[in-house]
Amino acid sequence: MKLSPNARHTTLRNIRVLTGAALLTAVSFVLAYLAKSIFGTGPIRITLENLPIFFGSILFGPVIGMIIAVGADLLSCLQSGMTPNLIVAVGAALIGSLSGVLYRYVLAKQREGVRLFLTVFLSHLLGSMIVKSFGLYLYFGWAILYRIPIYIGISIIEALLLRYLTGSQSLMRQIGKVTK
Repeated sequence: MKLSPNARHTTLRNIRVLTGAALLTAVSFVLAYLAKSIFGTGPIRITLENLPIFFGSILFGPVIGMIIAVGADLLSCLQSGMTPNLIVAVGAALIGSLSGVLYRYVLAKQREGVRLFLTVFLSHLLGSMIVKSFGLYLYFGWAILYRIPIYIGISIIEALLLRYLTGSQSLMRQIGKVTK
């Protein structure tokens, strides 16, 4: 995916980008809610709630990605009646910001498929497997090693879906209209 010059300099002053970020936040929240409905709120939860976060961070930048991630996390806490877990929120913020930084700057010279997979995997490694798992362990006392194979599988699925989404010419044309 080739980002347009406008997409590279997206700011918080662009109302279309903020609207897109709000929609991606809502999609992430709904995906998390569905996962909680299916798997419960226990330690094992298979979800693609980070897919909209990755998509927004890749398209609009690391700051917007971080806003989407923290917004979705706070909405999830509000809906479930739990108090926000600061460490889990930091893990979400890392996923949102790190994915934008990795994709746009660190891995910019990699082939697209490799770039997307490494972006998703490394963001999950730090944000989900390490930081969020530590926060969940402190909050709930759950054993956390099982999250590693789950998030390796989720990383593969999310990278494939991102490859499909960013490879869609019609979708990317519409995104180009948002960033103008």
